[in-house]
Amino acid sequence: MSFQRDRQALLCTGLLSLAGLPILSAGCQETSEGRWEFKSWESSEQSEGEAWTILCLETYGPEGREPTELLADALRKAQGLEPDSVRLVHDGESHRLYYGTYYRHRDADTGEYRIPPELRRDMSYIRQLATGQTYPFLHCLPVPRDSGPLGPPEWDLRRAPGDFTLLVAVYSDMPERREAAIEHVRLLREEGEEAYYYHHLSKSHVCVGSFVDSSADPFGGAVPRIDDPACRAARRKHPHFIYNGQYISNVNRDSSGNIVSKTRQPTRLVRIPRDEDRGL
Repeated sequence: MSFQRDRQALLCTGLLSLAGLPILSAGCQETSEGRWEFKSWESSEQSEGEAWTILCLETYGPEGREPTELLADALRKAQGLEPDSVRLVHDGESHRLYYGTYYRHRDADTGEYRIPPELRRDMSYIRQLATGQTYPFLHCLPVPRDSGPLGPPEWDLRRAPGDFTLLVAVYSDMPERREAAIEHVRLLREEGEEAYYYHHLSKSHVCVGSFVDSSADPFGGAVPRIDDPACRAARRKHPHFIYNGQYISNVNRDSSGNIVSKTRQPTRLVRIPRDEDRGL
């Protein structure tokens, strides 16, 4: 069970009595088919000066709205935090609580992007905030601030009906990654394809098709069995993976290290994420 579900149950059953109460600080407490693979947010893949924030909490459904709002009020009263830096975003069935805005910059000596020390400090502090014996923000994490369109809801991969989809492209390391992925999906759909986007923490994905896993593995195994002609047709039409608009090649070397050939990375099947799979 994901920690989002655990926290949702806790919030909805035990935190409605927190209205008006402050939060007090306390003591420290090679890629295979079927798998999404995301690099750490600490990698140097973001544009210089991109804004990040802390996602303190996310809940789902109508029952999650009130406790999230109560926790936002309590977070504003926490000593050492700026009340104006607390943000609530209600987006359909989800309710997200954010804190702060931080900017990543390139290190002049190494050329790498660094984690803002203010973000480290505030996230560590927020994780230690408690209401009695409960730590509602223990799993907070850094995410890019939302910018640009998320895309038409009906194109969201999480709404696709199947079990698996074909990952054909990823956009990252660019401020307009969401827009680029959405435009890619739009072009594919204009050609009659069943295309979807999926925005994750720092990458936007473009996928084609939604296929049922005929192996019916109740544990969601990594190797699916897809007996769908549409899947075979999609793989024939999209044999190679695209990253930021370009094909990516694997370099094959001999025992002396000399390049003997290059092969383009193939597209691959990945499991369709659902709301409860966020952070997969």
